[in-house]
Amino acid sequence: MATSQQQTPQGNLVERFDKAQKRIKSTRALLNHREVRCNVKRARKYIQIKRSATWKWQTFLGYPKTRTSYTERRTHGCGYLKYNGRKWAGRADHHFREYVELRDPKNAICHVFGNYCSEALTVSWCESRHDIWADNGQYLGLFQMGEYARSMYGHSNTALGQARSAYAYFSRSGYDWSPWACKPYGH
Repeated sequence: MATSQQQTPQGNLVERFDKAQKRIKSTRALLNHREVRCNVKRARKYIQIKRSATWKWQTFLGYPKTRTSYTERRTHGCGYLKYNGRKWAGRADHHFREYVELRDPKNAICHVFGNYCSEALTVSWCESRHDIWADNGQYLGLFQMGEYARSMYGHSNTALGQARSAYAYFSRSGYDWSPWACKPYGH
């Protein structure tokens, strides 16, 4: 039986992120060190890397992509390129940390269900013990959604995706727990 701690299809994201940080260390030093002569081409590449990383994490989280006007393509000033690089790096780091935090089922459930967090945690614990890989015949995931419910509201390999699907089902049923065998109030 697989556990929720196994590696994702994307590999160990934290290790991959650390390796990527090391690869661009020299470029980051270039952007932050005042004594070094600015290399516009490398600064633009750094911005491109951080922008695509930001968009990747935003896609995983289900957020819209941050808009850009690609001003670094028309700019030759190092001050602006450094500023823009730091801005995109901050966004990428923020969304990466949020993605890592939301991989935990409890955090993902509370993020999605909001005011219904405690009820959703109770139902999920009863249904699957917060295991995203739990299965019981046709019922799968954190909230043990059946085949029909998964076809209507979706399913995912992540805690965040499963919580979103369950919330869609929950809201469609009138914000009550009637579709689930487990109830948060013990009836």
